[in-house]
Parts: sequence; C-alpha cells; structure tokens
Amino acid sequence: MKLDQQLKIARKKPENKLGKGGFAIALVDPKSFENSMHVITLDNMDSEKSVKEERFDTKDSSQSKSASLMMATALQGDQGATIVDDQPGKESIIQNFNSDASKMLSQISSGYSIRHNFV
Repeated sequence: MKLDQQLKIARKKPENKLGKGGFAIALVDPKSFENSMHVITLDNMDSEKSVKEERFDTKDSSQSKSASLMMATALQGDQGATIVDDQPGKESIIQNFNSDASKMLSQISSGYSIRHNFV
C-alpha cells in the first residue's frame, strides 16, 4: 500500500482524532517533498525574521551541488541548521550540533520547519 493511502486511512481512525486542547498539524502528501532538500538556518534566536530557508531540487545537478555546499557550510558554523533531505531511499533530517548555541538554534529552526510544513 502506498504511503499516501496509508495516511488517508490513518487520519480516519478514531484514535487519531484530536483530543480536547489538541492542535492540528497539517499532513502534506510525501510526494510533494520527493527529490528535494530544504536547508533552514537561524543565526540568532532574537527573531524568526533571521530564519533563512532554501529549497533545492536534487534531480537538478547544479542545484544538488549548491545544496551540498550550503549544507556543508551550515554544518561547520555556529548557526542553527535543520536540513531536510528527501531523496527516495536516503530520507534524513540533519541538525547542526557543533556547539551548545548551534544545538539550541537547530532545535528552534526544526520547530520553524514543522510549523511551516517543510517536513
């Protein structure tokens, strides 16, 4: 059974309904992420306005190279980084844990990526 069909079936089950005080998370069709990489970086926690987000098509070789370069740069610095790589068979979420500051900023950027449907 395909994943999108499994999601539709799971959403209809009574145990997956929202409880009192719960909130909805919009589930997005996984095919909309296929062969893409999102790089989300956060330089400081003062404002979400400092969040930088870029999406790359990993089937395009020049975009794939740019994504790799941006990912390497983000993971070597002290800024927060959440990288969502969705290549079939290689799906992953990567965060920058170089320092305590980058760990915290990476957690914030991860929450940002969830709230804005990047994952």
